[in-house]
Amino acid sequence: MASSRGSKSQIKSDCFHSTYP
Repeated sequence: MASSRGSKSQIKSDCFHSTYP
């Protein structure tokens, strides 16, 4: 996970884009 991001919203976006680039 990109926990270094800090914002949970940003992390959720990263996961979404990771699945759907």
